[in-house]
Amino acid sequence: ETSKRTTRRANTEADGVGIIALLKRTLHKDCVVMVKQFRPPLGCYTLEFPAGLIDEGENAEVAAVRELKEETGYKGEVVSVTPVTCLDPGLSNCTTQIVLVNINGDEMENINPTQQLGVHHILQSHHFLL
Repeated sequence: ETSKRTTRRANTEADGVGIIALLKRTLHKDCVVMVKQFRPPLGCYTLEFPAGLIDEGENAEVAAVRELKEETGYKGEVVSVTPVTCLDPGLSNCTTQIVLVNINGDEMENINPTQQLGVHHILQSHHFLL
């Protein structure tokens, strides 16, 4: 059995992005930002990297910055993007790009971030620092 994504946008290299976000603050150790989400196939909550689909007209960098803001409230700066990869090729044709993002935790907008979940975020997520 397999699943096949049928929503890939035209002129995009991948279906979605996974975001490794590093929160950098003066006089603090760097932290990795994660989200807690309920996943029905597992029947439990999971800790995951922020992630999401690439919208029409976006590239991986733009999608990563948007998704990070929506899911965690943080505004970040893209450092690098991986080539397109498939994280579960035995089950799905879904492709992704991993985007490394730095967050300046000393900037005012990143001190008390608030999620800005869009309508496509059906299940509420929570961000954590690790």
